[in-house]
Amino acid sequence: MQDPPDTKFRFSDERGQAIVELAIILPVLAVILFGILDFGRILNYDNDLNQMAADGARFAAVNRIPPAVNGCTGTSMTDRIACQADTAELRDGSGAVTAEASAVVYTTGNTGDPVKVCATATYQPFTILGLGPTIHLRGSATMRLEQDASNYTPDGADPTADCP
Repeated sequence: MQDPPDTKFRFSDERGQAIVELAIILPVLAVILFGILDFGRILNYDNDLNQMAADGARFAAVNRIPPAVNGCTGTSMTDRIACQADTAELRDGSGAVTAEASAVVYTTGNTGDPVKVCATATYQPFTILGLGPTIHLRGSATMRLEQDASNYTPDGADPTADCP
């Protein structure tokens, strides 16, 4: 028994093949694209935290409180260091940043002793898809105190301690 004539043409017709292939590959391409974008943001935030820690260590080394920028209302050394973040997302803990940038200052407070500043934040990649691990970003910098620490109160006395 032979197939009806229209069945033969129906199975050999390739119309719509491209749209089916696009529907299969598009989610994979979207995940790769979002992954590249998130990776770039992670690198940017990590670099920003390192810069914040270096600026904070320099301010602490010369016994100065950083200036209030980006609408900062905090008056402590750690609040002002955290306000140095480049993006509102990093400063406020909004969007993919699940814990806002924070800073910790370790020093004994005596001239010549080291001062270590740690800046930290928490990032959640793939927030659009609701996937991905929580990534803890850290930046740190250590310098020598040029003056006794009298304008701020250190958060700890051991500058060799690991960043939280």
